[in-house]
Amino acid sequence: MFDYFNLTWTQAKDIINNNSVLYFRKEDESAYNIYIRENEFIIDLCVIKKGTADQTEYDNYYAALEGTKDYYKKWHYFTATAGTSTNLDFKLKNPADQDCTCYLYRGHIKTDNNVVFGDTFDVIIIDIDDILGYGPNFVLANMIKGEPLLTGEQEIKLNPPSADPWNSCKKIPQGIYIRCIYHSTGQNNVNLFIGTEHEY
Repeated sequence: MFDYFNLTWTQAKDIINNNSVLYFRKEDESAYNIYIRENEFIIDLCVIKKGTADQTEYDNYYAALEGTKDYYKKWHYFTATAGTSTNLDFKLKNPADQDCTCYLYRGHIKTDNNVVFGDTFDVIIIDIDDILGYGPNFVLANMIKGEPLLTGEQEIKLNPPSADPWNSCKKIPQGIYIRCIYHSTGQNNVNLFIGTEHEY
């Protein structure tokens, strides 16, 4: 379903300024088309070229934003101890290694060949430091719960379910952690790489 609205340049700027993702723009002789995510919606914002001060403002400032708000991929390495459960907690950060509010998009997990049948994996979104006021270690969402693993080296896709209110179309506030929990039943430690892709 598509809805169409006529906006002033001031209203259009508000949409750009208040959303965290500016995907890209297309340009022809008469207009710019800018694609933006707003929560679960994609906005196709058409900016008409009229040769006015508004267009000059766009050309001098907003056009430079293209590509600056994009997916960021981060790898985390950890070792799960044999025969027990091991946690890895990390925050989503920007390329400058600063905490940020972002959209969690997707990720995946790669293991070595020490995985044994019976091992499982959890991924949760957790407010360790009571940022949101619900208490320390409040679990906001389960991305993966009890994922069964096969024997040997493998890769697991990490895609938040669409029914989850903290899925890839929702912002994760600054300071919120992702916790990966590996439940080992084997006799050897398991080395893992966990990759996340998020938009800031």
